[in-house]
Amino acid sequence: METLRNANELKDIPSTYRQIFQNTFTNSIDKSKIVTAKYNGALTDQDVAVSEFLFHFRFSTLEQIYKYLELKNLLDVDDTIELLKVRLDKLVKMYKVLNKFILAPYDNMPYLSDSLEFYCLDLGGLFLLYNPTDIPDADLLNWRPKNANIHTAKAVYRDIRIVDFYLRLLDIFGDTLVGFEPYKRMTYDKVQTIVSFDFCVRRDDESKYFIGEIITDEEIISRFAKSADSMEQIVSTNAWRKYYLDVDKPPVILYFVDDDDSALEIAQGLALRKIERFRITTVERVEGDLSTAFMIYDKDANELKLGKSKFFEK
Repeated sequence: METLRNANELKDIPSTYRQIFQNTFTNSIDKSKIVTAKYNGALTDQDVAVSEFLFHFRFSTLEQIYKYLELKNLLDVDDTIELLKVRLDKLVKMYKVLNKFILAPYDNMPYLSDSLEFYCLDLGGLFLLYNPTDIPDADLLNWRPKNANIHTAKAVYRDIRIVDFYLRLLDIFGDTLVGFEPYKRMTYDKVQTIVSFDFCVRRDDESKYFIGEIITDEEIISRFAKSADSMEQIVSTNAWRKYYLDVDKPPVILYFVDDDDSALEIAQGLALRKIERFRITTVERVEGDLSTAFMIYDKDANELKLGKSKFFEK
């Protein structure tokens, strides 16, 4: 395999693959050019929405961005995915609002445009986000293109999975999905941990919170124990209450793993800890009907059982 051609290849991408960017990151982008383009209409509300989306989620494919705009009703009647690609590439080349990259086995490989492309925010996009969005200025001031965008191939894979799940939730819950935060920082006993994401669904003035953790097969040994210990400390003490103020129960923990063997191994590890509310799913299951995607662990039988959740029904 040289470069990736489709998102299905991401799961098995070697950790040695690296990003090849279309543009070199620079701090010399003209802010006045971006501001002028915004106020004369050359940069549109849709461009701002895409920039804000990538600020929150870091990386996304063309198909994911199109789906996001569709679900948010931000596409014009005649917009197609082909026209969106033309627009995004203009934001990359002309305005440096966005950048894009491919994943390749060697640093010195040329940028092959027929590869799977990933979009990210560039400095021009940061300038575009001042004032018209709800993002705190402090978050924008601390953002740097290189720090935000240069990551391992496995980190890119994780981000794409997070965006996929977010879009599934947005499709099901719409405006009742009132919060989805990738890489949420949480603390307990002065120890900071970062979870893959958390989200809230609010219906009829009732909130339900979830914490999501993505654990790949390669991370079961290196990352799972630390993740599970952190989850135990958060949900079995009062640590969760400072993040989820309007509920009486801790959030449900959702673990996303590669396959059924890994799911059982994760479930066995969680059952040894004081974590009562957890569910587990796999890459294959979460791509289907979410109402039947999450499994419950039967400790006595030492097996995972499929359940059906009306909560995740569309």
